[in-house]
Amino acid sequence: MPFPPDEIVSRIARARSDGRLAHAYLLAGEDRNGLKALGLRLAGAILNLPATEAPDRHPDFHLLQPESKSRRIRIEQIRDLEKALHLKAYRGGYKVALLCEVERMCLGGADAANAFLKTLEEPQPGTLLLLTSAEPQAVLPTILSRCIRLPVADHGVEEEAFDAFAADWFRAEGRPAGPLRAYFRAALFSSRCQELRDEIEGAAKAAARETDDASDEAEEMMKAAVEGEYLLARRRLIAALERAAWGAGEKDGVSSQPDSTAFRAVRALEELNASLLQNVDQNLAVERAALALEGAFFA
Repeated sequence: MPFPPDEIVSRIARARSDGRLAHAYLLAGEDRNGLKALGLRLAGAILNLPATEAPDRHPDFHLLQPESKSRRIRIEQIRDLEKALHLKAYRGGYKVALLCEVERMCLGGADAANAFLKTLEEPQPGTLLLLTSAEPQAVLPTILSRCIRLPVADHGVEEEAFDAFAADWFRAEGRPAGPLRAYFRAALFSSRCQELRDEIEGAAKAAARETDDASDEAEEMMKAAVEGEYLLARRRLIAALERAAWGAGEKDGVSSQPDSTAFRAVRALEELNASLLQNVDQNLAVERAALALEGAFFA
């Protein structure tokens, strides 16, 4: 069960006061920026900083995150972090390291991840490691098994935008019930997906211009990164539709029993996601789901 950020902060604080603070926690959720913000907040609390003060200038705080166009965490970054964590705390308390998007250390031959295992297996006294990942399934099991995983409830600005789209998608004002509305919704979904892909590609190309790396390898890595980001965004879009479907059922007093409209609608959306994961043609899968949804709500 995902925990709200405030509850995670409270849990970590209680663990520390009770002497039960683990040496490594993995914050897992869909909002990368939100996970980083929570990690900074936790680091500040452990370092006894005021809530309004960021830990980035504290001598006992270390931030590690992907660098360069490839968005990888390099083995050199891990080695530099290890050296820093072997030093005594400047202010006599904890040393805190925040490692963002740790799935990025598992790319390629996972050299960085394997190097990091030593730090996880032999933590220095008084050291807290905070890891974040929006794709924990891509993190090496040997790393996952050495961390306490804390799923984070996500609902930031991006989720609000997805929810706004879902509300408009279900409303489909001015469209008569039936197949025509289903095809309209399918086209609307595909259009939004294309917008998401364009946004992701635009950000990736902007980052590429900063690095000035035009090699074929860099180009392929960028394409792979764009595809991964797009698939995650599309899944979050479907999740927003599922939330809207349940919300419509609750508003109309519909139960979550297997024969309810909300249940059948969510099942259609889950089948859509499953089809897309199996590389079924997106347009075909979305049209089928939209027709199923039309029948679920308006049969």
